[in-house]
Amino acid sequence: PTSTSVENSSWSLKLATYNVWGLPVISKFKEIRMPLIGERLKSRALDLAFMQEAWLQKGRDEIFSRSGFNYNYYFKASGYVGSGVFQLSKYPILRTTFNQFLLCGRLERIWDGEPISGKGIGMSTINFNGMPISLFNTHTVARHDFSTATTPEDRYSIDRLTNLFEIFKHIVENRDSDYFILG
Repeated sequence: PTSTSVENSSWSLKLATYNVWGLPVISKFKEIRMPLIGERLKSRALDLAFMQEAWLQKGRDEIFSRSGFNYNYYFKASGYVGSGVFQLSKYPILRTTFNQFLLCGRLERIWDGEPISGKGIGMSTINFNGMPISLFNTHTVARHDFSTATTPEDRYSIDRLTNLFEIFKHIVENRDSDYFILG
């Protein structure tokens, strides 16, 4: 997991982003890992947590029930297995939007899972000390060919570049304040 603290003279937030690898069938030891992820989040006393690959309702429920967070939101993607994008918050979630990516893998490579994943960018707004903060959580198309791991490009480079443009566009069009966080 990646975590950071944002500090100002009048406020600070402690947050983490974590790919929980909760794929149906393929991911190993989900029944053990998901509750442990929730417990680990609780032990870190976070204000916010962004999850990716939280595909299964049972896994999300196990994480949330043990996390100590008060609020959660799963960004749904219609017609797919889901977005996998899940958020936990200590503060009430006031508004949400979701933009599903236009390019997401190739149908002829259905075994990569990308074409059925419904990946995109979710936005939610919280009110923190009287100040709205827009929170953006995303998961772009993955790199599947690890033989190209040390090269700047792979078969999904165009998809990811398009995803990044859509992320930028969603932030510009949907943020509720000048304060925003991208995970």
